[in-house]
Amino acid sequence: FPYTTLFRSHYGADDNASGTAGLLEIAEAMAMAPPKRSVLFLAFSGEENGLLGSRYYVSVQPLRPLESTVAMLNCDMIGRNEPEVLYIGGAFMSEDLRTSVEEANVLAGTGFELLYNVGLLNSASDQAPFLRRSIPAAFFFSGLHDDYHTPRDVAGKIDGPKGARVARLAYTTAWKLGNA
Repeated sequence: FPYTTLFRSHYGADDNASGTAGLLEIAEAMAMAPPKRSVLFLAFSGEENGLLGSRYYVSVQPLRPLESTVAMLNCDMIGRNEPEVLYIGGAFMSEDLRTSVEEANVLAGTGFELLYNVGLLNSASDQAPFLRRSIPAAFFFSGLHDDYHTPRDVAGKIDGPKGARVARLAYTTAWKLGNA
């Protein structure tokens, strides 16, 4: 049988190559100008199957004690939809983190209209296990679209400049937290 008949082919350009590309760009920028405190860069697997990687990290094998983790920033699906709108999940649970994201939005010059969500954006991605452990988390997310979980989620539909702005916002937020 041809490969495509055995496996569903979903390119995943937005979900979640966009967030992974953002993570790599943020890590590269952070390496050039590290903050005072440690910043861990983690890419989890198994999110679609029940947050397996992030749950395992938080519950079984954290690299650092969770008590010393001040925040978790998650970039998942950051490259589509309205260029000026960015959804932020979880951050409303910590006034300090929400303030850091809002200040970073100004400092980085990203100029997003930040929309906070109390529903899906708390439990549907890798920040959820951190939030359950009372670790402040912000989920940077550009929103769902008709190509979500389909073979139509291709690179040509990614808004590269928006993804770069989201990564800049996440970087600036992380840098602020790492120097606080």
